[in-house]
Amino acid sequence: MPRSKAEGREKWILLSAPPANPESVTLAEATAGIDASCRISSADSRISAAASATFSDPAICDEIAVQEFGQSNYEGQIAPFRYWTEGGAPDLEGTGTGPDQLGDHVYQAVQEKGTELYVLIRDTSKRSREELAAADEYELYQVATDNPQRPSSRDGYQKRIVPLTIRNAWKGEIAAGG
Repeated sequence: MPRSKAEGREKWILLSAPPANPESVTLAEATAGIDASCRISSADSRISAAASATFSDPAICDEIAVQEFGQSNYEGQIAPFRYWTEGGAPDLEGTGTGPDQLGDHVYQAVQEKGTELYVLIRDTSKRSREELAAADEYELYQVATDNPQRPSSRDGYQKRIVPLTIRNAWKGEIAAGG
């Protein structure tokens, strides 16, 4: 198969409960979460490995201090769009079907500092709007939220930038079981 375009291919699912086996999340566990894919800014949302810590511990006979990789580091943030009612209150009802039924629920799920959740990201050739399926490859991150921040730009839609600390990370494939 040829290369796959990146636009519109990531699917972000917010899970409030830890999966029984993070390296083999079941389809039932994954679909129980909030599909945030159409509710977060592509430009401002990212979870990824960062440069690992390094150390040097040469032997007495070594003539150079070779750097070795130590603990892994991760960094991330999520930028949910805000959704409002006609009266200016957060839209907690939502309208329509699919991702449109969520209203302001993605922001509500990450707005409190210290909220712990799991973010499952499917990044394949499948489009973001395609349903999760057994054997889909994913990355899973255990995260905690910081205080929401205002973006530096007032262009585009209203949103907040929520820094994340990454506490653990796994890779796997969606298991068919429930």
